[in-house]
Amino acid sequence: MSPVEIAVSALRRGGIVAFPTDTYYGLGADVFDEHAVERVLEAKGRPPSSPLPVLLADAADVAKLCLKPPPELARLAEAFWPGPLTVVAQALDGVAQGVTAGRGTVGVRVPDHDVPRSIARRLGSPITGTSANISGNGPHKTGIAVEDDLGSSVDYVIPGDCGTHGAASTVVDLTGDSPVVLRAGAISLADLKQIVPGVKAQSEVR
Repeated sequence: MSPVEIAVSALRRGGIVAFPTDTYYGLGADVFDEHAVERVLEAKGRPPSSPLPVLLADAADVAKLCLKPPPELARLAEAFWPGPLTVVAQALDGVAQGVTAGRGTVGVRVPDHDVPRSIARRLGSPITGTSANISGNGPHKTGIAVEDDLGSSVDYVIPGDCGTHGAASTVVDLTGDSPVVLRAGAISLADLKQIVPGVKAQSEVR
């Protein structure tokens, strides 16, 4: 079996896996498997009040997770996906509570890396994409560093190379009256404004 096939097999059994992405190593579970998502939170020591970002195989998979995606999402996806942009929208029912943190929203992106996209495509479901590290520790670029940090709490770590981005994905919230950057990252506010002129930095929102 290929590494992707091993990972998909583990996910189908309710497991969690770590994999390289275009930014840092991610920690994945099937977003519709509540128990597996809880395992991700436990492995990281992450509180259930913090939502988990989600990785998609393709932009069309937004329909599996998001309720009435706003028009800005399609424009941003066309401009920056695959790539380091996470977009927050209203979540459909059925997404694990551990993903939404009970907020009714979900952050999604299509990474510019074949491994997580192949996993999600073969699994037939989006996967969590939170960084593969214990909360409070820095993110990792290598599988060995992930194993040292998370140990046996992860069922499988795919070896490979992450992308060259030195920053995490930029996060844009589309659930309010205007788009807001919740986290600055690899895509600048200036670049976002070229596509959605009304987007604001969080510091601009009163």
